[in-house]
Amino acid sequence: MDAYNKAIKLLSKQDYSEPRLRQKLQTAGMSDEMIQSAILKLKEQNLLKESAFIDSFVRKHMRKGFSISYIKEKLERDNITVDEERIKVIFESEDLTHSKQIKNLIDKKTPSNFRHIDRQKLINRLIRHLHSKGHNIDDGLSYLETML
Repeated sequence: MDAYNKAIKLLSKQDYSEPRLRQKLQTAGMSDEMIQSAILKLKEQNLLKESAFIDSFVRKHMRKGFSISYIKEKLERDNITVDEERIKVIFESEDLTHSKQIKNLIDKKTPSNFRHIDRQKLINRLIRHLHSKGHNIDDGLSYLETML
């Protein structure tokens, strides 16, 4: 299979950024010249859309509870530059605010019988979870104070 057809097959399943698609094709054993030619052809045909990839990536990570700054940092690690405002717009289009996201994460991780669990252990566990998603610890603490 040539690089173009392999790329079409990959893009039919999900959106890719150019660097990720290039990496996938290299892993599949395609030469750099074949990859470059395929990517140019895909761009000419408007089949490789960086913006669609970014939107999809942000929505996917947003639904998993990751913070705006975490998502931006993760994209930048993949050599994709995106303005934080664009990420905020996607969050707003999904009617998701930072505080709603923190509330959802805490509610999901809090056991129904949390009144019988050591309060400090529960707070520590919830804060660690928020931190792993890129959220500010102080924001989590403020919500926990109202909840517990």
